[in-house]
Amino acid sequence: MAVLAIALLSVGCGSSNELEAGPGKLTLTASAASAPSDGSWITLSIEAIDDRGEPGSDTASISTTHGRFRGFKDTGTVVLSRGLGTIELCCESNVDSLCVGPQVIQASWRGLAAYATVAFTELPDTSDTGSSLPSSP
Repeated sequence: MAVLAIALLSVGCGSSNELEAGPGKLTLTASAASAPSDGSWITLSIEAIDDRGEPGSDTASISTTHGRFRGFKDTGTVVLSRGLGTIELCCESNVDSLCVGPQVIQASWRGLAAYATVAFTELPDTSDTGSSLPSSP
């Protein structure tokens, strides 16, 4: 009986070096809440933390409703280094009229998802509707 009690006590003692696994975390942030729809680039930052609290690795997938990322169109991957990655996004209303307004950007990594929204503003109308000819006397 004494041997059994000692065995149970040693099983119940935990090591202080043990880490409990928890949920990972993925964050997506935009450098600006809005931008002109003239092809100006904004930076998107991704931060990934794994379920042990360590910086994420590998790649994160990224997509947008409209616009394009530097290096590819509307879907691609971002390499994570020490849990961080960045990519640039632009939207041009003269190429895609649906660029004007809020665009949703989604990032995903190891089953986690994060979203950001950037509102691309309408460009001013530069067409001249009036006549530039002088009036005759």
